[in-house]
Amino acid sequence: MIEQNQKPDNATYSALMDGYCLQGRMDEAKIVFDKMAASGLNPDVQSHSILINGYMKKMKGLFSVGRYLTAIEAFDEMRAAGLKPNFHTYCVLLNGLCKNSHVEEALQFLHKMEVDGVDCHITMYNIVLDGLCKCGKLDSARHLFYSLSSKGLDPNVPTYNTMINGLFSEGFLEEAKEFIKKMEENGCTSNLITFNIIVQGLLKAGEFNDAVVYFDEMDRRGFSLHLSTFSLLLDSYRDRGNDPSIFKIIEKFAQKMGNGSLNNGEGGSYS
Repeated sequence: MIEQNQKPDNATYSALMDGYCLQGRMDEAKIVFDKMAASGLNPDVQSHSILINGYMKKMKGLFSVGRYLTAIEAFDEMRAAGLKPNFHTYCVLLNGLCKNSHVEEALQFLHKMEVDGVDCHITMYNIVLDGLCKCGKLDSARHLFYSLSSKGLDPNVPTYNTMINGLFSEGFLEEAKEFIKKMEENGCTSNLITFNIIVQGLLKAGEFNDAVVYFDEMDRRGFSLHLSTFSLLLDSYRDRGNDPSIFKIIEKFAQKMGNGSLNNGEGGSYS
């Protein structure tokens, strides 16, 4: 580009930074960031967000970057430069803290955002709720969930999915079932992810009769099974001594699998 007298702009530098961040090459990403400023360009919110996300990211098959303190420093530098973090920036920071086992810090940061008057979206709370549930902090998750109404926020389907999954994971079956009822009562329609969470939770808890009811409802609504759910179903069939009721479910969903409608979970998570 430079040889052809085309001057790189913020988008060019940001794209290059993003590529380095995706590979976990943070030292090189930071060099590009510094070169951007040396070239007379002012790094914008997007470029700062890319750098923060890179510091927070854990790479599969590579070393874990996870330098969350450096990410927070980059966030503070962005604000010191007079740049206002956007929705994406806040989500990146909250998600990074949770993914790097700093859920309490994420919760504190969320509360600080509230105090600072940031317009906090339900997605930001969902990120922290997911982090709390995944590390078994159910009391904190419950407290945050029940505080949403006082903040003028309504739980959405991902909010309920997160709580239901967390409760099933920690063995709170009855409370999880109450959340399922509450979800429908509040006008949040269960989706494919919800049903896979429920049937997995019930199968793991040995609640096969209840699981059959939800399998039938899944079939009625045309939902497919996540691969891990189908695998768990096969294990349940074996453990239950070849239970014919479970075999009927396997047969029904195996036909869907043959038609290519079994869900492999790509493109989304249960939370």
